[in-house]
Amino acid sequence: EVMANVLVGSLVAAGYGTDRIALIETPAYMPRRLRTRAPAGGWGPPIRLGRRLEKLEQLANYVYEADAIISVGLLKTHQIAGMSGCMKNLSHAVIRRPARYHDHGCAPYVPQVIASEPVSRRLRLNILNALRIIADRGPDARREDVAPYGGLLLSFDPLAIDEIGLSILAVERRRRKLPAAIRVPYLAAAAEMEIGHWRPGEVERVAVELET
Repeated sequence: EVMANVLVGSLVAAGYGTDRIALIETPAYMPRRLRTRAPAGGWGPPIRLGRRLEKLEQLANYVYEADAIISVGLLKTHQIAGMSGCMKNLSHAVIRRPARYHDHGCAPYVPQVIASEPVSRRLRLNILNALRIIADRGPDARREDVAPYGGLLLSFDPLAIDEIGLSILAVERRRRKLPAAIRVPYLAAAAEMEIGHWRPGEVERVAVELET
C-alpha cells in the first residue's frame, strides 16, 4: 500500500494524471483510493514461449494499453523458481496461463516474456522491494522466514537487479545457517539471452528505516 501511494504520488508530481495510471495485482480498494484507472481487461495477441518457441501464450490487454511499465517485485525465495524478484513478478503477471510455465525453474519462460517485444519496449524501470525479505520457504513462508533488510533496489536492468537481490538472499541465508547457494535457472537463461547485464553499479540501493 505504501509503495503504491509513493509511486502514484511520484508519477502525479511528474505530470501524469491518475487517469493515465493503472495498478496491477493490488488490493481492489487501492485504485479507488488513489483514483487510478482500471486496467484493460481481457487478453491480447500471443507471444511465443518454450525451448523451441512452440507455445503460444496470450498477453494481458493491459500490457498493450500501457505506454510504460514499472515492475515492482518483492524479494523472496521461491520453491520452484529459486527466487522471485522483478523478472518473475512481471512475467507471470502478464501471461494468461502462468501455471503452465513453472517447469525447469521457470526457464526459459521468464526471460522470454521479458524479452518479448510488447513487454521489453514498455519496461522502463524495475523496483525490488527488499524492506523485508523472505529468506526461506517462499512464497509460502512462515513468520520466522521473513527478515528485515530495509532497502529498495532500483534499476533499468531487470537482470542486474535480480542478481543483486539473489546476493542479498544468500547473505541472509548464510546468517541463518541455511544453504546460501540458490539455483535460479531463469537468471542463467536471461544472461544467455542477454536480457540485461550483470553490472552492480547499474543498481541503486535506497535505505529505508523500518518501523519497529
